[in-house]
Amino acid sequence: MKALILLMGIVLCSGELLRVPIYKREFIRKQSINPRIIGPKGCSKYGLLHDELKERSIERLNNLFDLAYFGEISIGTPPQPFSVIFDTGSFDLWVLSKNCSEFDSECLKHNTYGSDKSSTYQEDGRNFSICYGSGAVSGYLSTDTLTFAGIEIKNQTFGEGVKFKMYDTAFNSEKYDGIFGLGLVSETKSGVTPFYNMISQHLIEKPVFSFYLNRDFNSEEGGEIIFGGSDPDKYAGEFTYLPIVEPGFWEFKMDKIQISGHTVCSNGCQAIADTGTSLIVGPFEETRKINKLIGAVEGQNGEYTVDCDSIPKLPEVTIVLAEKEFKLKGEDYVIIFEELYCLSGFSGVDSPLWILGDVFIGKYYTEFDFGNKRIGFARVKDNEELD
Repeated sequence: MKALILLMGIVLCSGELLRVPIYKREFIRKQSINPRIIGPKGCSKYGLLHDELKERSIERLNNLFDLAYFGEISIGTPPQPFSVIFDTGSFDLWVLSKNCSEFDSECLKHNTYGSDKSSTYQEDGRNFSICYGSGAVSGYLSTDTLTFAGIEIKNQTFGEGVKFKMYDTAFNSEKYDGIFGLGLVSETKSGVTPFYNMISQHLIEKPVFSFYLNRDFNSEEGGEIIFGGSDPDKYAGEFTYLPIVEPGFWEFKMDKIQISGHTVCSNGCQAIADTGTSLIVGPFEETRKINKLIGAVEGQNGEYTVDCDSIPKLPEVTIVLAEKEFKLKGEDYVIIFEELYCLSGFSGVDSPLWILGDVFIGKYYTEFDFGNKRIGFARVKDNEELD
């Protein structure tokens, strides 16, 4: 079956806001609904994988679908182009190195960075290693000029990936060459993050970025990331802001989730907003309860599907944040593939933590406020309101 890959092209717009438009492209999807959440060999995005669940987690996430968001950046002088995932659930920037082909022929399918081709390259030499839900990458650090959205970030330290093992089909299908972390930190072991460098080098007016995702699969427009603020033309009303409770991740308190007279997360729970996760992810038992209430059927690989004809009749799911209700209709939380395969937007992990991924962010414009350590949500305008 086919899934949609959303490909970002980078341009600079007028004013103080840097806009990253998103475009769509189809590809054949072979495996893994949420590869960036949980993967094999002990890798887990938020430390969610317990030893006894490794094999179970690998199996239940196979042969499903995923959505990923890519953007174009360049590194070096002259610029060397790369497609990267903009991921609010990780911290570092890395791209594949030209030296990785010595270890893995798969590197030849990707764009790779060559320090010998850049006049602004500075050697760092420290080793780095990162474990994701989709696999792991290791190599060494380098420093160079980073270019995207029409701006140049000087002296950006990044990882040159030399050895890698990715279980993400999008990566193995040559769709992206690295990851651009947008987690809530100013500095990692690798150095100062690109977003913090944008702030310190006065390249944006406000220490804020925001995501608008167009969930209309029939539209060529996929949405945009904005650096430096938000676009009021894309959302209705005011933002509901929540303070960040855990430094590092964009983590906040969720009051509860309600559906058909039932409540999960009834005593409140912790949640993370993550553009690198496609679905809404939560504890096994609670997401299983939600899927049962919407009439979803569990497949042999752990995925839940619904009858495509039933989508208009599905119950609303209400997520309560800061005592305000954020409602999702069936059309919001079901992902449709070719009108034949309809996937529930709720998936389980062995953790009390909830992850509000693109199913939620697609309905609610999301502002990541680095300066005030808060996150804001506002309803995305309907297509009629956007016209």
